[in-house]
Amino acid sequence: MSTCKQQCTRAGLDVRLWQAGTRSDIGHRPVDQTVDLWLPVQAKTTLVRCRPYRFFVRGEYAMDVACFHGHRVGGYVFSEQFMRKNKKKLYSGKCIYIAAGSTFDEPLLKWPVYAQQMLDRWNTELAAHQTDVESGRDGDDRVSLLRSELELRMQCTENSQREVAVQMLMQAVIVGRKYEWPDEPNGHVDRFVDGLRVQDKVVAAVASGAFQAKMTKTVARKQVPYADGDVDLFVLATIHERLRLLLVWEVPADELKLLGVISTDSAPGRTSLVLPIAAPDGANKKLEKQVFGSKVYTSDRDVARFLSVYPLPVEYCVPACMQGRDPRVRA
Repeated sequence: MSTCKQQCTRAGLDVRLWQAGTRSDIGHRPVDQTVDLWLPVQAKTTLVRCRPYRFFVRGEYAMDVACFHGHRVGGYVFSEQFMRKNKKKLYSGKCIYIAAGSTFDEPLLKWPVYAQQMLDRWNTELAAHQTDVESGRDGDDRVSLLRSELELRMQCTENSQREVAVQMLMQAVIVGRKYEWPDEPNGHVDRFVDGLRVQDKVVAAVASGAFQAKMTKTVARKQVPYADGDVDLFVLATIHERLRLLLVWEVPADELKLLGVISTDSAPGRTSLVLPIAAPDGANKKLEKQVFGSKVYTSDRDVARFLSVYPLPVEYCVPACMQGRDPRVRA
């Protein structure tokens, strides 16, 4: 996918990779466009360099499917219409099978041709999008496939939706920084912020009068602590709906290593981190009372020094996935 992004950018086609678990994997638009409209594409890959190629699919997709093989010289593209028409011809009912005589034996599109085909597709869909707008069509009634980055990133599980919602809000509220998305969305790095490798977590309130972050990654289908060197910065955040605030703890990995949260050769690491609001010097004491009421967190408050608080923009609507999560205020 990194090769795809590099080659397509040279040919005038932007490639943006979404986080793991989304309905589509990537979005396309012309590199000179700033309008937030992307053509969703489901990407399939194999390291195999000679035919036959098999690309596993989970079923019919309401978008184009692009298949990239190990030679990295281009890809095969199957439109949503083609996939619907030939869904019963999938190999063993679950694979796109590219070989002589196969229904999916389409010409390989080298990168310039692939990019031009997707640019033409985007322009065609843009015309349909404009018709949708003029006709007042919305939701499932829309004809165009083009969607905003947020909508495409939010086509995932509710837990992933929360992370995306907070990521996009932070990037809108905390200005003056350089934000980039990784080329490998399945790794430990969620974003790059001013060149730092960032792992994002949405935190939840706990009964002790603080918030808590789950500090685990998946290795061999098991949840284990993060290791020394995985990332540079942990950004732990939540939205407080009633107070209309964004709470963000930005904790350097080196600090978490000192706290024993990150695993090293001499420490096993921990799977969670408690995040107080009020710092030892009394900062944010009033806010802590507004959030938790009379419940006072009595353990170590040192991590609270990494907290920053931002008011939500007046026009911002808290998404459904982040509603109803405010901690109960104790009298």
